[in-house]
Amino acid sequence: MKYCDTNPKVLHWASEEIAIKYYNPVKKRAAKYYPDFYMEYIDTEGKKKKVLIEVKPLKETKPPVYKRRTKNVLIAEAMFSQNQAKWAAAREFCLDQGWEFKIMTEKELGI
Repeated sequence: MKYCDTNPKVLHWASEEIAIKYYNPVKKRAAKYYPDFYMEYIDTEGKKKKVLIEVKPLKETKPPVYKRRTKNVLIAEAMFSQNQAKWAAAREFCLDQGWEFKIMTEKELGI
């Protein structure tokens, strides 16, 4: 957020402002997904871009790895399945709008 507030190339940003409808495979019903950030910015070529950004720990962006199926593994599998459905809906939404969709982890954020 500080980056967005202080970067002159960021024209506008908002947090959890956009709702995207998706099918939640865990709850087996329609739901809404609110990506963490919406940003309008000027890219390195001087073009105005719009992007939705989701911030997640890297481990939550990959399928769970396990030796035994414990309760925690089942929860992680459900969360991963739900996130995949959200992100697929966000990619489709952004494609329709001509926007980008990015998932940022501690790796991209340098933390």
